[in-house]
Order: sequence, then C-alpha cells, then structure tokens
Amino acid sequence: MRIGLLTWGSDGDIRPFCALAGGLAAKGHEVTLAVASIDNKNYTSLGASMGFKVIPAIKKRDYSQEEADELIIRIIGKRNLATHFRILMEEMFEPMADELLQAGNSLCAQSDLVISHAAVYPYLYAAEKHGIPSVAVSPLPSVYKTSYAPPPSLPNLGRWLNPLWWKLGEVGGAWVMGKTIKRLRKQSGLPPLRSPLGEFWDNDRLNLICASPSICQRYPDWKDNIQIPGFFDIPDSAERWEIPGDLLSFLDYGEPPVYITFGSFTQFDIDNNVKLMADTAKLLGCRVIIQAFWENTSHLPDLDDVYLVRKAPHHQIFPRCAAVVHHGGAGTTQSSLFCGCPSIVVSHAFDQFFWAQRLREIGVGGEPLMKRTITPEKLASVIEEVVANKEMKARAEKLGAAMREEDGVTTAVEMIEKRFSI
Repeated sequence: MRIGLLTWGSDGDIRPFCALAGGLAAKGHEVTLAVASIDNKNYTSLGASMGFKVIPAIKKRDYSQEEADELIIRIIGKRNLATHFRILMEEMFEPMADELLQAGNSLCAQSDLVISHAAVYPYLYAAEKHGIPSVAVSPLPSVYKTSYAPPPSLPNLGRWLNPLWWKLGEVGGAWVMGKTIKRLRKQSGLPPLRSPLGEFWDNDRLNLICASPSICQRYPDWKDNIQIPGFFDIPDSAERWEIPGDLLSFLDYGEPPVYITFGSFTQFDIDNNVKLMADTAKLLGCRVIIQAFWENTSHLPDLDDVYLVRKAPHHQIFPRCAAVVHHGGAGTTQSSLFCGCPSIVVSHAFDQFFWAQRLREIGVGGEPLMKRTITPEKLASVIEEVVANKEMKARAEKLGAAMREEDGVTTAVEMIEKRFSI
C-alpha cells in the first residue's frame, strides 16, 4: 500500500513519525514521509536506513537565531499555556499553513492512506479533499476530550464540570485558528466546520497516541478509534553511533552521572541555558554529562567530573545514568523512563508541563520546575533529592522494564493494517 506520512515541528514531533514510517516500510508498504522541520533538520539519512522516502513539506525557513530566540523566550516567559498555543499558531504555524496544505495535496495525490500529525490540520483537509482515509497521530493524550480530566494545565473539577473546561477550549481554539481553517477549507472545496476543535475531537478516523500505556491511561469515555499503542521508538540500528572512547572512560570511571539536556530548546538563548547547566553542575556533588549545541556558544564550562556532549542516542547513555534532567519533551520523557531513569523536568512550554506532572504523579519524577523561574540552586537541590531517592529509582526501573516489553510501532502498524484491511 502507498502510505504518506506528514508531520511538522521539532525532533519530538518528527522522530515518532520516522519510527512509524520505518515500521510500515518493514511490512512491505511504500512509505513517503513529508517533513516540515521548524529548525531545518534533515532526516533523509534516517529514512534511507529504515527504508522510507523523506521529502520536504515546506521550503527551508531562514529565521535568524535572534528571531528564533526572541520568539521562544517570549513563549517561555508566559505563564498561560493558551498564550503559548496562540503565539505558536499565529507566528510559526499559520504563516506556512498554505504551504502545508499544498504539501498535503501533493502527497495525497500519490497515496492510498495518509497518516498526519493530529495538530497539522491542513494535512487532514488534503486527505478529505482527495477522498482518501487518514490517521491522526498525537504525542499527547491530554489533547483528546474526556470528562475524566481537564485540558492541559487546568484544575481537575471532576467528571461533571470538566466538560466546561473543554467547551472553553473549543471556543478559544475557534478564536485562534478559525479564520485560517475557514479559508483553507473553502479553497479546498470542503464544507465549513461547526467548530474547529469539535471536528478534532469528534471524528471517526483512527487516532493514535504515541505514548506508553505504562505512563498514560486510556479514558473510559473515549471511543474505540482513540488508542494508545505505545511509544514510537527509533531502533538503535537505524542510527549507527559508537560511544567515543573518552565518554566510555568517563562512564566507567565512577558513580553513574546525571545527564542534563534541554533537547531542542537548548539552542534558543543558548548562552543562558549553558550557564544554568554549568552553574548547576558546580553545585552538585556528583558527576554530570551536559548536552548542548557547543558550536553555537563560546561559554564552554571547564569543570571536573563534567563531560560535554553535543548529541548522543539516549538508549546508549541513559541506562548508565543516575537521573536525567530534561525539558519534558515527549521523546526525552519516555526515553529516560524506558532506560529506567528518574527525571527532573524543567518545563519550558507547551506539553512539557503535562509530562512533568505526569512523571511526578507516577512517582518517577522530581518536583516539577519551570524554566522561567528556575535557579541553579533550586535545580541542584531537586537533582540531589531525586538521586538520593532509591525508591524512585526502583520505580523507574520497574516501569522501564514494562516499557521495554511494549512495542508501540509494531502495535500501531497492526492497528492501521487491521483498520484498513491491508
């Protein structure tokens, strides 16, 4: 079957689609992945190693580093997640919405099935226009309406009142996205929607949440078309990487280190991010690995018992770490737990607050922290608490073992093939 996948965003939005594309290709399907990378990353070699084709969904974006820094710093500085969403949609997503729709139309014209990032609605409209079935994939369970929980960051008012939060979210979504959605559907020859988010929540397409069921529960009031097959993980064999000799020596030298990374958010305001990481490392009485884009900063910390790395496959390093400090991205969150590591989450924006709270709830994460208010002293204090908590480490190892028994990609592929009788 010819299957087209389309996604937009950073690594956390793209790598799960690479994993799923590889799983579908391994079953003999002809797979093409259209990628709209907001930081201009190239996934061609990953596709080549896993048997699928990668094509760009948008032209390369020529944001200056100063412009990107300003936008992300402005988002991080806002307390309200609705404001994060509005800024993201208005200033990053909507300027390329027409280009995304065009990419969706091009891919749909040569596909029998389209699998899209749930938030990238132009792709779903392209599938609707071409009359081909679509599957939506989301990294986050909290975007699907349920009376058992409120939308992200809002207080749980119970099953009778939570629907009021979702109604408010529906109104807010229409305010932010309504004009663009109306325009795209009109130019696609599609009928208008009663509510932009109403269609997102109330549809019959297969909706897959690429998260581990060991972490995220499936709510009883969801329809059968909303499923949690598991974490979409890229196999180590797809990214050939050997631990450098000096890093291997560092890992072998003493006690398991703490790994500190802010993932793709590290590159924004990098000097201050590196300073926070280095100042925290100075306060800790343990060994540390700091991950950053070192070529983009002149502030290279020269500290005993600290190893600097630019990039490393998590599965090869995290199992040898005492804990992982990260930004709360869906991928890093699940990779750390997959490897049996407790987390200290410094949330910057978007879904990161959900993951920080969820790890805390299941007993494998420290006190949730926020980038806009964090200090090295506070971060070091929480790290020390987590590293000293043997019960938390044991819970993380138990959950990690459960996750390693799952196979989210294989399960998702089986769900897709069953749904479409292929």
